[in-house]
Amino acid sequence: EIQSDKMKRVYSLIENKNSLLSKTSELEAKLYKLQLLLKTKESDVQTYKDEVNNHNSMYVSEENVVEVKKNVAYSKKLLAGLEKQLETVEANILRSTNELEALQEKGAMLKSKDEELKANIRFAKKKALMMNSVSR
Repeated sequence: EIQSDKMKRVYSLIENKNSLLSKTSELEAKLYKLQLLLKTKESDVQTYKDEVNNHNSMYVSEENVVEVKKNVAYSKKLLAGLEKQLETVEANILRSTNELEALQEKGAMLKSKDEELKANIRFAKKKALMMNSVSR
């Protein structure tokens, strides 16, 4: 019964580990998407800056400058929001990694205890056999 409880805990830990691995993969995928979006927004900001600074190759009206500045400001806000989201995702990945490592350590400890219990059971069986043969 003790061994059954230990095995249930081991299986539970394995399920938790698999769940954390799945969550980590999901977070990594989200992080990748956010990084791509961040690069796109950075590129947009650079494009707007280039448009404002490129007076020689094209005529830029005051309305265009105002519109580009608005777009740059908006892009900076989006970029700041994406950076916050990225920090959150990175923190979640770190937390999940730490939880996974802790679960792996617990799993290793339980496996060691399980081996110890198996050895004790084998010893007890041998001892019982010897006691039975002595009593005969």
